[in-house]
Amino acid sequence: ESGLAFDLVSDRIAGADDFLGQLKRYDVIVLADITCLGDNEAAALDRYVAEGGNLVVTGKTGALTEFGDRRPTNALKSLPFTRVKEVKRSMFAAYLRIGPGEMDFPKTRLILLDGVYVDVEAKPGVETLLRVEPPQRFGPPELSFPQVPTSSDPGVIIGSYETGKVA
Repeated sequence: ESGLAFDLVSDRIAGADDFLGQLKRYDVIVLADITCLGDNEAAALDRYVAEGGNLVVTGKTGALTEFGDRRPTNALKSLPFTRVKEVKRSMFAAYLRIGPGEMDFPKTRLILLDGVYVDVEAKPGVETLLRVEPPQRFGPPELSFPQVPTSSDPGVIIGSYETGKVA
């Protein structure tokens, strides 16, 4: 709806000799829950960020090898967290609260989470935005109001990796 141009990267491109060069064409790369990630792909993405690129990562991106085997640590070294503490799957009727000055959404203070929340241990010195409001009562408007206080868990963690950023 915003008219932003985007592209998709297939496995064939990821295996190319000039994969890093192809990544550098983009200002931002979004990895939307790309759970399976090969070592070469992860190294190229880390190099992309190190050289000034911006990466947005959601879900359990990089948690498994390209063959679906569990990794002892995440494939991406550039992530702004050290480890996954817990994967919370039952976040129906949970929200992310936009704090003062965090985002320029003048009429919106809540973003529906309604899915999986990956609770991580943030690296020192990272920036955190939004706060998780745990699952709330859900129903008609007269019964829908926060009863559980906002947690200290961040909805977004942003960290620097050499000259780039990862959220």
